[in-house]
Amino acid sequence: MQRLRLAALAALCFAAAPAGAQTDASVIPDDAPDWLPFAEAVQVARADSSILLVHLYAKWCGWCVRLDQDVYTDDAVQDYLGDHYVLTRVDIEGEETVPFFGRDMAERDLASAFQVTGTPTTVFIGPDGTYLTKLPGYAPADQFALILRYVGEGAYNRMPFPTWVESLDLAPTLENAGGG
Repeated sequence: MQRLRLAALAALCFAAAPAGAQTDASVIPDDAPDWLPFAEAVQVARADSSILLVHLYAKWCGWCVRLDQDVYTDDAVQDYLGDHYVLTRVDIEGEETVPFFGRDMAERDLASAFQVTGTPTTVFIGPDGTYLTKLPGYAPADQFALILRYVGEGAYNRMPFPTWVESLDLAPTLENAGGG
């Protein structure tokens, strides 16, 4: 009887995922941005004096898959990323050793050093290796695009995100979207 219950439970779990749905966040969608290997991304960010965006994920993370499929493939997000950031991905459970500004460490240790406690997490690093800020969790494409601007323009040093958004005078747009 218990085997029957376990079999039924397993069938429900597999039936809950749509056929063909991606469930492995290590698989990058075809229309995703060009993610550089970590070591190369660090070198490019240093050479170009660009901000390094580190997408920290876990293979089993459904929200990481959604971020890859719904946000990083968005045209507006990709346009801003391409002009302002150098991109790389790190598996928070990864064993691969990566160089980070003169120190070699496993990907999982790098995630720990960034104090990543959940996935997805987006970490922003200055061209000199200075930790700037991080975004824990998932954000829809329109909000993610604003966050990219907030960090890319250096506003995170001057004011809290809600204050910065208010300074953009997006209220009429937001009111129209709500039918008001």
